Amino acid sequence: MTMNEKNAVGHRDALGAAMRVTEHVDDLPNAPDVLPTLDFDREQWPPIPRGAVDAPSRRATITPTGPLTEVLEAEIRRAAIASERVQRSLGDRFAHISSDYFEIGKGHSRDCAAPLATRLIFFSHTHNVAVEVEMTGAHPKEVRVKEGYQPSEGLDEIAEAICLAKADARIKDRVQLLAGHAILLPTSAETLGSGHRMLRVTFTDPSETVQEKPALFSAVVDLIDRRVLMARQEAPPQPRKATEGSAHHAE
Repeated sequence: MTMNEKNAVGHRDALGAAMRVTEHVDDLPNAPDVLPTLDFDREQWPPIPRGAVDAPSRRATITPTGPLTEVLEAEIRRAAIASERVQRSLGDRFAHISSDYFEIGKGHSRDCAAPLATRLIFFSHTHNVAVEVEMTGAHPKEVRVKEGYQPSEGLDEIAEAICLAKADARIKDRVQLLAGHAILLPTSAETLGSGHRMLRVTFTDPSETVQEKPALFSAVVDLIDRRVLMARQEAPPQPRKATEGSAHHAE
């Protein structure tokens, strides 16, 4: 029996009896298609099928997440500061504020084959301006001076402000054993040191276990002129008064 004859048999009527089908039998294939055998070229690595057509290549992309590592951030920062373009904008006295990945826009992916794109923020105490440096790898791509922009205080600025406050004659004998903290002060036309980079420094007792420790001493430091504008002892916190009915008296 030929393949067509086999294909012609197999249909049954409503009673289950076999029915011979002859319509379009000649259109049926006599044998199934033979599957090709893949022959690999093992002289290449990884091996590829012989005669394979090159598929269009796609470049892998990656989106960095999380903060820059300490080692990588330090390397990028050194490269930025070594640039003459950046040095001219920063001057002799400046502080590093922050480093992060450069935002490339929504819906776009970073090309992992390209150098890492980062953005560094500095504050020039020489020129009293913020400086933004856009880096491509270890090379500055853009250097922008941002007049009037006051970024958050940097770690170097906090350390310098605390050191200047600790050296002030008005409080230096009282604060050497205390913990120092500093935060950027907003400035206005009515405040002392208007337009300058000023930090408020507070000193607290490191042995205190409460989360919000009371300030024992405070100071205001101008980082542009490197001078302490104000230094004083703060009033000690007043003990809370017992509310009526909260005290229990022994009878």
